Amino acid sequence: MTLKTSNNRVQPSNLVLIHGIDFDIVWDEFKKSSSFFIPTIDVPGTKKIIESECKRLKIKVRTKGVTENQIRGVRAWRLE
Repeated sequence: MTLKTSNNRVQPSNLVLIHGIDFDIVWDEFKKSSSFFIPTIDVPGTKKIIESECKRLKIKVRTKGVTENQIRGVRAWRLE
């Protein structure tokens, strides 16, 4: 899995490509103790992508596979 578009260009910093879908995550507003949810059936793969992007941005997060409103996905919490 990669964080590049299909034509191999690096994405703008807010876009995270997960299984062909661009998710616009406003990293500047992702403050300590806040979280976001990404719906997915590939929890391990999605966690890996989110953790990789957060590592690149030097953001510490905790990710967990969850079911919210009967939708499976990954929630990421910013730790600091």
